[in-house]
Amino acid sequence: MTDPEGATPSEPEPELTGRISITPWWHIGVAAVAGALVGRIVVLVVTSLTGAAPSLPWTLVLLLWLLVLTVAELARSTRRRVHVERRWVAAHRGIRLLAIGKAAALTGGFVAGALVAFGLGFVDRLHIPALAWRAGLAGLGAVAGVLVAVAGRALQRACHVPEDDPPAPAAR
Repeated sequence: MTDPEGATPSEPEPELTGRISITPWWHIGVAAVAGALVGRIVVLVVTSLTGAAPSLPWTLVLLLWLLVLTVAELARSTRRRVHVERRWVAAHRGIRLLAIGKAAALTGGFVAGALVAFGLGFVDRLHIPALAWRAGLAGLGAVAGVLVAVAGRALQRACHVPEDDPPAPAAR
């Protein structure tokens, strides 16, 4: 008897050999370019519709820095558990951590690009204190975005299971 795909029950299931790779820097760069385009468009549209430059809440920057600390701590504790202590991690937890790392890396790149473009929109008017404040906040947020991306990559690297130690040479 065969199933709808034509396989017989006696056939063994295929072995999964694929590996999930760490998000490459160029993917993060593409996310940053997309974020820069979105950030610039938002500044242009809001300024043209309202006649005033958009503001950036300081709480957003604070939350980004808290995200940096959170993802970096996840990366540190996961690396310690998997690579230093060689302790077992449940598969579902490892997958969740890997997904968090990938999402953090791409989101960090996007946010960094968006905030750089947002801040650069005010560079020609830094003599106005309110716009200088917005550009400064955007710079702090962009640095946090880059660090979120770095921490996300570190978390992904920490999720890779190390190869078993080679066997000790036989005593003579």
